[in-house]
Amino acid sequence: MRGNRFLGLLGIMLLIESCSYTTTISIETLEPPTNIYLDLRKPITVNYTFVPSNNMHDIIGHKNDIDSIAADAAAYVMAYSMKQNALLTQTNVITTQIQRNDSLSSSGYNLAETELNKTIWKTKGDILLSLDYFSLNPEVLAFPSYNGGYSAFINMNVVALWRVYSAVNKKAIAEYLFKNEYSWDAVGESRTAAINNLPKINEVATWIGTDCGKSSAKAFVPFWTNVTRDIYVNPIATWRQAETYIKMGDWNSAVKIWSWQVGDNKNIKKQWQAAYNLAVASEVQNDLMLALSWLDAADSFISGTPEVKAYRETLQLRLKSQKILESFK
Repeated sequence: MRGNRFLGLLGIMLLIESCSYTTTISIETLEPPTNIYLDLRKPITVNYTFVPSNNMHDIIGHKNDIDSIAADAAAYVMAYSMKQNALLTQTNVITTQIQRNDSLSSSGYNLAETELNKTIWKTKGDILLSLDYFSLNPEVLAFPSYNGGYSAFINMNVVALWRVYSAVNKKAIAEYLFKNEYSWDAVGESRTAAINNLPKINEVATWIGTDCGKSSAKAFVPFWTNVTRDIYVNPIATWRQAETYIKMGDWNSAVKIWSWQVGDNKNIKKQWQAAYNLAVASEVQNDLMLALSWLDAADSFISGTPEVKAYRETLQLRLKSQKILESFK
């Protein structure tokens, strides 16, 4: 009888140990620019164009006006992102603007050589990042609502074109196209009331310009981003303690537990999970080569798992990114 009870308890313990699960953690990684790297050690000018009607406050809301309001916000946010970049904090960035009218639309909105020379001479920038084109393409709609009253919508199909000009050869050397769709809605008792309850058009333009500047900055300067990783947890005390440690940010204590588990040859699955967790811990501690070594260890326990394959590819891409970032310093 006692033997049966012992076997039953042993079976339960083995079942508990086999019921592992994963918990997701978030880590911050530094990524290189997605388009072209602007040498942040050199003086940079961020330029944007605007139309003359932007100065006429009595017609705020005209399409050209809101385009210019958005371009103004985008340029200043771009300049701020460069000044506060992740690598160099002493970046010399100046923001300027060029007046332009719609008659230049047929030229593809490239800066004329005279405009380029004048801006470079005025700002003393070695690199000119110019927002040559910005269009919000607003559309306001209002419909009767099925539950009474009206629903109104404002849709923006946004297009912004950034170009990088060299002060040496006076030509565009790169460009980045930003495209996105935005929408806001409101309700009201009448069609007019619903439309009036929508956000003010100039406030919308400023918000979109700010978002464009933040997003577009990633094309030109290094940026921080959050990524997620999985950690394996067994429902036994030591593994759950390791989970508690990582939630507290105490990775060294968690590493000690997993390192001991890797040496426990009684359960190959737990050895694999511990090695995988140690790879994640190494990445968190910014040692990508050690992380890859731990994935090799995981493969030695259970080879060919899709989890290890996918994670190894991610780490190899991060290593390439690190080498690119090192070249920027």
